[in-house]
Amino acid sequence: LSVKFSTNGKYLIAAGAAGRIQFWDPLKGTPFLYRYYFGPGAWLDLMPDGRFNASPEGTRYLRYTELGTFNSYPAQDLIDEFYQPGAVKAVLLGYMKD
Repeated sequence: LSVKFSTNGKYLIAAGAAGRIQFWDPLKGTPFLYRYYFGPGAWLDLMPDGRFNASPEGTRYLRYTELGTFNSYPAQDLIDEFYQPGAVKAVLLGYMKD
């Protein structure tokens, strides 16, 4: 596990060997983004509220589980509601501002 502050000091980046990178807000003590790499061309950015951005290959790895029922759905079933690449980008840009 490797942990570093961003160059502007506004967030922490924690990277592990399993292809997952976590972006943390140190003031809130919570992650605001998870980035997953599954292989060439397969990546996924997932926010804690379920919104995501992904490569076409990356969506194959994403499933949603309904709390309380444990029903599992492929990402394609919920893409209209949760696939929000603009929201993911806006959150990242907000933390990257000086």
